[in-house]
Amino acid sequence: MTIDIEHRSFDETLAACAAAGGVDLIVTSPPYCDARTASAYGTAEPWREDQYKTLGDACFSAIKPGGHVIVNVDA
Repeated sequence: MTIDIEHRSFDETLAACAAAGGVDLIVTSPPYCDARTASAYGTAEPWREDQYKTLGDACFSAIKPGGHVIVNVDA
């Protein structure tokens, strides 16, 4: 069995999931500006409001009908 691990952005990952026909489950805990520092995630700046919308749109595109998206809100 081969396991590939890739480091890429959420939008690239979810676009690949959508292209593969979708997924049944997405679990995520995006960074929250008021709960964590941007540097903890290797980014130079905190997430902007439009990035949260991009995450939501990407999840909607990648999830199969009847699937579930679980987002951890808060620390």
